Amino acid sequence: MLCIAQMALIGVSSGYSAISFPFILAAIYLIQKMYLRTSRQLRFLDLEAKSPLYSQFMECLQGLATVRAFRWQNAMETKHRELLDQSQNPFYLLFAVQRWLTLVLDLIVATVVCANVLIGLPLGIVLVFRQLLTLVIPGCHSYCLGCRIPWKFEPRLRWRGSAQRHYVQSNNSTITHILDESRNTYWKYCKDQKL
Repeated sequence: MLCIAQMALIGVSSGYSAISFPFILAAIYLIQKMYLRTSRQLRFLDLEAKSPLYSQFMECLQGLATVRAFRWQNAMETKHRELLDQSQNPFYLLFAVQRWLTLVLDLIVATVVCANVLIGLPLGIVLVFRQLLTLVIPGCHSYCLGCRIPWKFEPRLRWRGSAQRHYVQSNNSTITHILDESRNTYWKYCKDQKL
């Protein structure tokens, strides 16, 4: 339930992420189907591999006096080690399959993040550049780079009286002041460092 709520929040906040949800869900379904089948078989193999070991333990405990009488301790120890090694093989395979599942899920998350960055970053740069142009260049308030900017996104930039003109002019002078200060600071730094 928490996963569905998180997907809804992500889908509302980032529409481009919501496009990838069906593909992600299909990939996770296929991975789940394959993983569950494989892990079930490995658990069965694990149980089958441990049963000879447990049988050997029980027989050894029941015939402990005989083992000691005939001095079969070394042979029994060797047999126990062989059965223990055989019983651990499915456990290691199950561990490897679990590591594989973790890797695949991490790769899916990384793919989604990279896709969002690759899609969102250029769109964000274009939108910020458009906004910056509309603030700096007064004639660029309706058309920017050949693309019509809807007025609903920029209600403050409509040309209604002197207040709006003053707003754009003050923003233009602020940006110019910031650029001048950054240049002066850079040259002062270079002069101080004797670069």
